[in-house]
Amino acid sequence: MYASSSTQKSHYAFGSHDRVTIENVPYSLHQQTEVGCVFIRDDETQLAQQFSHEELLRLGNDHRIRVEKGYFDPHYAAKQ
Repeated sequence: MYASSSTQKSHYAFGSHDRVTIENVPYSLHQQTEVGCVFIRDDETQLAQQFSHEELLRLGNDHRIRVEKGYFDPHYAAKQ
């Protein structure tokens, strides 16, 4: 769930098939950058929202992020 190196701060690493719920709003990952992550809401609005790595770490420390690994992967769902 965390990715880091000795020269960088830790940050979340989400998979492309993960459902990420942040403050009770479900998202799918659209893009990861060196600044943070861009998510698309998993609802009818399909709005995009960007979170910095620092913001994600703060939200994670406050237990306001939930990750459902493989939620959008049909092969993973069939195994469940």
